Amino acid sequence: MSSDDRTEEEKLIDLNAKSTYLRDVFFFTAASILLLYCIRDGVLTRFEMWLLVSLYFTYVTLIIAWQWYFDNKIAKSKIDSHARTLYDENPARNNFMMLLSHSNPDDSYNYNPQLIRNIEFTSILANITNKPQVGIYRDTLGNTYRDSEDSNPDSIEIGDIHAELIEPRQKSHFEIILEVFTLPFLKLFTHTIPIMTEADYNGEYKPSLPKLVELLVSLLLSPFIIYATFFPDISLIWKILSIIPTIGFTYLTYQNLILSSNPSILIKCGISVLGVMCSISWISIIASEVISILTLLSSLTYIKPSAMGITVFALGNSVGDLISSIVISKMGYPLMALASCVGGPLLNILLGLGLNGLLMGYNEIEIPASVSLSLCLIGLLFNLVVILLIFIPLGGWRCDKYVGIWMIFLWFVGVTVSIIVEIILNY
Repeated sequence: MSSDDRTEEEKLIDLNAKSTYLRDVFFFTAASILLLYCIRDGVLTRFEMWLLVSLYFTYVTLIIAWQWYFDNKIAKSKIDSHARTLYDENPARNNFMMLLSHSNPDDSYNYNPQLIRNIEFTSILANITNKPQVGIYRDTLGNTYRDSEDSNPDSIEIGDIHAELIEPRQKSHFEIILEVFTLPFLKLFTHTIPIMTEADYNGEYKPSLPKLVELLVSLLLSPFIIYATFFPDISLIWKILSIIPTIGFTYLTYQNLILSSNPSILIKCGISVLGVMCSISWISIIASEVISILTLLSSLTYIKPSAMGITVFALGNSVGDLISSIVISKMGYPLMALASCVGGPLLNILLGLGLNGLLMGYNEIEIPASVSLSLCLIGLLFNLVVILLIFIPLGGWRCDKYVGIWMIFLWFVGVTVSIIVEIILNY
């Protein structure tokens, strides 16, 4: 389809997608240049902190205004397009219909173009009348029951529902080993982090006995995880006294959610807040331990912590983002995946340095000069400017596997050069 054959709505959606891509990459490039400027002298001043925070809030404000503008434009385009379909703008067709009506007065009728378009609903009605399909997993341990010898063993009729038997996917050895490895951590988190799902909020909360035990145990243990993270210097007396409100809240939750016929929404909100705080506590604990391990490895291998940060810690910190971006892209939302790839580093660069320094009340933050960090920033800028801002727009706005391989290769080269330079400088 040529650009002239597209509707106004399609043109606006295409323009929004391209503009959003350029906007996100441009702000990421600006943040990288600003960070490279801020660390040039090894000191992050208070003015530079405010500059980082201001750039982030400018980015967020622009996103909100941008989306509001394009949503209004697309909505107006839909209204105009719908209004045009209500009228027949072809004068030749109108003259033909008038001649047709005058040629045979007995068979004439009032012509309504909308009547012709209603024929399209026949396809929709045909889809509605189709029998819905549900999947039933075959029990591989026994034979499948069949009500008739002539029926298909892989297809059974249940009333008006067409059910197909689906063989369960066998887990690979790697998946089984991974499940066994993650089982202790899963049990630890489920018994220390209270969870309330959306279904628990909407309906009546009547959990099974194992779920009830997990909830009550997590309500008893989660406050102590929070105390150990946010209040490590609290005295023993306060730790003992904190047992009383913890037991009281757990008993109140049991009485209100399990025994009461009208559960309180405030209790559910309190459980959710407690779960969020405990999750943040666990993230802080894990991050502290990872940093301690990296510091130990850097002292043993004579590699600076900055080089360890851009390799081991960066990979471990980005695995979750990588998986979520791949899943979102496969679901058909590439712009959302791109925004998450850009938004996460922007949050870490601008607020991770700027807002943390402002909240701590520092006038200056010393950032030791690091060749590896500067080289990584230069490599990132090359990737952003040359490939994302120049190559992809000139290549027809397509980001195929060759572009991805080239970007991964540049990242690998940049990290390898940074580590080699650090080792040479240390020795």
